[in-house]
Amino acid sequence: MSEEKNIHNNQETQLNEQVQTAMASPAVPKIYANGYIIGQTVSDSFILLQQNGHPISILNLSFTAAKSLSIGLKNMIEQLESDTGQSIMTTDLIKSKTQQ
Repeated sequence: MSEEKNIHNNQETQLNEQVQTAMASPAVPKIYANGYIIGQTVSDSFILLQQNGHPISILNLSFTAAKSLSIGLKNMIEQLESDTGQSIMTTDLIKSKTQQ
């Protein structure tokens, strides 16, 4: 196995361990949201998370972190759709199909 492959595997193992630790920790808040509002200031971006139309949390991100997050989420959804053969509908599509 090449040194580069070992480094990648070690990084992936560390990330998995961080996720498992965070998921198991009662000190790390777990938030469920089924809606959001996105916005920006002159210096950063924000996501106002909602649950059933009510605000529950605000996530502030630098523009760099927001762009990286958007790419990561897009890739994750594309992989899920590829793996399952199912296209996940967006809220805009659901609204357009149900408001006739």
